[in-house]
Amino acid sequence: MPGSPLSAVPSVAPPADRGDHWITTIEVQRKLGAAEATIYRLLQRDPTFPRPAKLGGRNNRWSARAIDAWMAAQVAAAADR
Repeated sequence: MPGSPLSAVPSVAPPADRGDHWITTIEVQRKLGAAEATIYRLLQRDPTFPRPAKLGGRNNRWSARAIDAWMAAQVAAAADR
């Protein structure tokens, strides 16, 4: 609603698909079996690694579907070697 306090809060687009959902850094760590530092290293070094949505402050969320797709691509690339 314009003029309400909530109208000043920037909105973040939800994941692309209703079957998708946001996951936390800890959940990304569990999916990948990797430390938090490794996730942030991937963000710096791998342009194909999904970027998180910034929800304000230190709140980052990833699309679960994007993480799953990235993992599948990594497995496929390894199988092609």
